[in-house]
Formats: sequence, C-alpha cells, structure tokens
Amino acid sequence: GFVNCGCTYTFEEGHADKVTCSNVFPVCPAIADVNQDFGNGFYNDHHFHYGYHIYAAAVVAKNRPEWGKRMYERVLMYVHDIANPSVDDKHFPVFRQKDWYLGNLWAAGLDSI
Repeated sequence: GFVNCGCTYTFEEGHADKVTCSNVFPVCPAIADVNQDFGNGFYNDHHFHYGYHIYAAAVVAKNRPEWGKRMYERVLMYVHDIANPSVDDKHFPVFRQKDWYLGNLWAAGLDSI
C-alpha cells in the first residue's frame, strides 16, 4: 500500500502567503502521529479519502482524456490501495478495507483513533 505523508505547516503570523510544508520522505508526519492527516499513515479511512481522489480524477479524465491517459497508472494506485481486485498483485492486499465475512468496510485502519 501507500500513504500520504501529510503536512506540518509552519507560517509566521501575518504572513499567511509564506506557508511551508515539510512532507518529504522520510520526514513523514502521518507515519509518526496517528492523529496527523486523519490517520492516513495508519490506513485510516483510505476508502473515503482516496475515493474522493479517484472520483475527481475520473471527472478530469472524462473532460481531458489526454490527462487521463497520462495519469492512469497513478490513479490506479489509489484504486489498488482501497479495492485491489488482483490476488497476483504483490504490492497491495486484495480489497484492503472490505470484510467479506461481516459484509462491511473497516475505516479505522491499523489503530483506533
């Protein structure tokens, strides 16, 4: 799977236009703190958050097919993270959030926030 690192924003009072974000791997705040980035580093709510990204990418690709072709593999990573249909994929588990036995999705990831 993969996670977004999140951002620790720093800015000076009265200088909102000079905001910096330190999210360069291996400095990844979302992995160090379960509360950072809504728990993304601990797989919390990936199907919610990434679902928005996937939907937005689909809308853009519908209107700009050249962008869709160029970004296809990157968007597919989001799909595979939350709903990988392939048992042969060595990078993502099959249907990460889906519990077929209970018939629901698990939102809490690795840790309860």
